[in-house]
Amino acid sequence: MYLITETISDISVITEDIDGRKEVFLTGVFLESERKNRNGRIYPKSILEREINRYKTDFVNTNRAFGELSHPTKSEINPDRISHLVTEIHSDGNDFRGKTKLLNTPCGNIVRGIVEGGGQFGISSRGMGSTKSVNGINEVQNDYDFVCLDLVPNPSGIDCFTEMVMENSVWVPKAYEIKEDIADLTSKDLHDPAKMLSLFEKYMGAL
Repeated sequence: MYLITETISDISVITEDIDGRKEVFLTGVFLESERKNRNGRIYPKSILEREINRYKTDFVNTNRAFGELSHPTKSEINPDRISHLVTEIHSDGNDFRGKTKLLNTPCGNIVRGIVEGGGQFGISSRGMGSTKSVNGINEVQNDYDFVCLDLVPNPSGIDCFTEMVMENSVWVPKAYEIKEDIADLTSKDLHDPAKMLSLFEKYMGAL
């Protein structure tokens, strides 16, 4: 089972005056089906339609359709990283268009400041499932479970952050995570037994 992500960069920014407060929304195509994407995968529309209908019922309609800023390394949503709330999502041919509101959270305000300054974000879908090669194309299978939509500032380079392996219900980080943690260590950290033990336990506990 894999954590599968796909990113779409052509997202529009709109503002609305709601009860005297300027709200910022991102809107556009959030997911695509029935055609090979740049990651070499294809999503059957029937699978995406099933999952998006469930997502609308369980999350969008109950104001719980949160997403994070940048890519996480697990399937669960981290409340500390929430930046936006999806308010609308619907099918449009083989695409699924949506609208998401930036929230007054630390991460939401970071995105708001960047887009108001002219920056652009991409929408990245997050889901868990398997794929099967069909005529050289990786087709997403019926076990696909859509999780949420995240905001990413660098959609053109997101491919290297797309897959996590799950074994025995434990997420096993890939090598780049270990490298990032090691790169962040200071010389003081290297001489801190508690810090080094914590780092060791983090990865050994996931094996």
